[in-house]
Amino acid sequence: MSDIKIPKDIFDQILSVVGCPFVTYAPDNEDPKDYDLEINEEQIKNIIMTQCFKEYFKWFPIETYDKVSVSGTFEVAFPNNYVFSAKDVRINTKASYYEVTSNPLINSQFMYNAGSYGTRSYGTRYDYGYTSANIIKNVEMQSRVDRRKAFKWQVLKNQRKIVGFSNIAGMVEITWASYCLDWDFVAFEQQLDLIQLCQGKLLDYIGHIRKQIDVPDVPIELDGQVMIDEGKDLITGVYDKWKKFTVPIIFRG
Repeated sequence: MSDIKIPKDIFDQILSVVGCPFVTYAPDNEDPKDYDLEINEEQIKNIIMTQCFKEYFKWFPIETYDKVSVSGTFEVAFPNNYVFSAKDVRINTKASYYEVTSNPLINSQFMYNAGSYGTRSYGTRYDYGYTSANIIKNVEMQSRVDRRKAFKWQVLKNQRKIVGFSNIAGMVEITWASYCLDWDFVAFEQQLDLIQLCQGKLLDYIGHIRKQIDVPDVPIELDGQVMIDEGKDLITGVYDKWKKFTVPIIFRG
């Protein structure tokens, strides 16, 4: 059974490029030999649409976010089977935040260690000028950290993990790139692009089959080369459009 989730009206719109509903295809799990296209719905989804969905999300990945505490060398495995790369990886050296408590000794220690803007002295709402005076100190401390830090990372796609090194302790913030096989995750303004990509791949597939064998009793004459040429035009049109404003994530190291 295919994992593709696509509305029936969208599926029919994709199949209209080969003449459906006048040219018939077999429903799921039904022998296609008695139908015009000699291919059933599940085969269309598995052979054509699955690859088109993966191609689409390679250019427009679903972004999910993760945080991992690191110090020294580190490895982070891809969190699930739908993640295929990392779009961004960066280290946050100011990942610790503190809040005022009712204990003046703890507050004093927090202020000494963190000095975060807005922290008040001894659990009161007054800071006695401490916050303003400590801003420059915080900037100087962060500048020393940024100047001395070394942080490198690399996505090992064939091992499905991120490897890297940091000479300071911090929080690595990762933007994962994922795909899915659910039409609901296709951006509205790009739905027509994905429909045309599926149509192009479908025409190319059926066109090559038509060049190899002739299927008798098809209600209309299907020219395999014409289908191949039309399919290439659709595919090229979609890729040319995407290349103008984005780069596929799979090309990034």
